[in-house]
Amino acid sequence: MGADDSFLEQYVADKKVHYKRLAGGVEFVDSIPKNPSGKLLRRFLRDKAKAMKVAALESTVRARL
Repeated sequence: MGADDSFLEQYVADKKVHYKRLAGGVEFVDSIPKNPSGKLLRRFLRDKAKAMKVAALESTVRARL
């Protein structure tokens, strides 16, 4: 998490109520996927976020008993 991430999270935490805070974190992207009419393709963003979450979980070491 960089300086911009923490600044943005702190700014939103100070200005918004608790249920509008950025609990999932902040991810900066180069471009936002849009369809030809200009609408945001939220499905692609959700899929990318899920893939990043799975990759983060797989990279953690789990204890075996």
